[in-house]
Amino acid sequence: MTKSAKFLTRVVVVGEGTIEVKKTTGFLGRTVKIEVKNAPELADYDTLGAEVEAAYEDFDVDGYDVIQLMPLSIGNSRPEYSQSGSKVSYLGETGFSVTRGVMLVAKRRTP
Repeated sequence: MTKSAKFLTRVVVVGEGTIEVKKTTGFLGRTVKIEVKNAPELADYDTLGAEVEAAYEDFDVDGYDVIQLMPLSIGNSRPEYSQSGSKVSYLGETGFSVTRGVMLVAKRRTP
């Protein structure tokens, strides 16, 4: 948190999100195994929400009101492939952006 006489700022950034992937194995696919995998196209939104809520509470206790919330997004890409039989061909990159954080600006309340 950066302090000045009238304004405070706080940056909240979280890591990658995760997804649950169900895989069926065994005789006739009757066994279901759930794997948790990182998903770079997602963020950990539960943590982001909790940290933003805590920041709002901290600002309120210190006598500040949030006047602006700016999303912080990052860009990334992942390779795409096509498979035909045993041949795998590289198709290129698929780009995406994801909001992984926010910057909060708060202003001191006037009495």
